[in-house]
Amino acid sequence: MYLNVKQQTLRDMTFAVNYPFNRSRRSFAPVVRNSFPAVNIAENEDGFHLNLAVPGLTKEDLKVEVKEDRLTISFESNHDNETSENGFTRKEFGYRSFNRSFILPDNVDTSAIKAEYEQGVLKVNLPKKEETKPEVISIEVA
Repeated sequence: MYLNVKQQTLRDMTFAVNYPFNRSRRSFAPVVRNSFPAVNIAENEDGFHLNLAVPGLTKEDLKVEVKEDRLTISFESNHDNETSENGFTRKEFGYRSFNRSFILPDNVDTSAIKAEYEQGVLKVNLPKKEETKPEVISIEVA
């Protein structure tokens, strides 16, 4: 197979960059775990309902804020464990976090937003402003 100089150089560069990650022994390959909790959003005539799956957390762990037109739900946790046994010290540490932001529509009453945490699900109720709720008008049939 004939490759021009540009193709050969590109192939060599790609191989050099990917080589550390393509080896059969992957002990030093980077592990990236970016995960966000699953979210369900529903709308009815009274408002929006947001359910966020965050099992294993407590309500004290969660931070729910509204700033201007943005709802932000976040969590951050650091932990350190150190044990000494038989002349050896073992220290483990970890960090977990997430941050989800939602731009709120103009018809949400931000002063009446309520949140509750129950069995691993954060439920956020976003009521609509009174003037934007659909008004039902009965029309008499003649």
